Amino acid sequence: MKNAWAFLIILLCFMRCSTFNYYSARTLKEGDSAISPGWDNLFLYDNEDKEYIFGLSPSLGYIYGLPYRCELGIRYNFPYVLEGMFRHQLNPESFKSFDISANMHFGAGFHDFNTDIHYIRPGITISKEIKRFQPYAGYYRIIPEYTKADEDDFRINARSAISFGLAFPYKKALIFPEMNYQYSGAGFSDGILLVGVGIRSSLGSEPSSP
Repeated sequence: MKNAWAFLIILLCFMRCSTFNYYSARTLKEGDSAISPGWDNLFLYDNEDKEYIFGLSPSLGYIYGLPYRCELGIRYNFPYVLEGMFRHQLNPESFKSFDISANMHFGAGFHDFNTDIHYIRPGITISKEIKRFQPYAGYYRIIPEYTKADEDDFRINARSAISFGLAFPYKKALIFPEMNYQYSGAGFSDGILLVGVGIRSSLGSEPSSP
């Protein structure tokens, strides 16, 4: 029983920290692909407990460009969370003022090959290309549910997340320093600030789009 509670606490920490995206609103071109390692939670500040935490939660993703400005991806947040992703860039490439994308993430936390929590994470991202840089911002809703041994229909409260980042190129890759702020309900001032860095490295001959 102690092991089960310890796992749940660890998994909830990952759930609260699984908002790193490492993308702007611009999706990959059709047929392009990229690999995306991440160094999540380099810095975490809990505004409720006034506590600073420094650490490292590695993640690894793969993204593939689909027709109609869509992309499909998968990311593994070591060691317990596996997440899928589908995104659509809403604006055509001819629209130059800004880019906007609708994003849907869906994932599961597991332990001993059993699924303990599954969740969905819908959101929206807006970005703007300024020379070689792409600042971006996003809003997400995290809706998880505890599913294993669910005798009392135990449900974890949904949370919101605001993300900010900056994409810039380096060789065949794009670097994504990213900051996220998570909060629950009306308790915006009691949220958690998270900082991570991710990469999108093109598997083709040209640098990948953000």
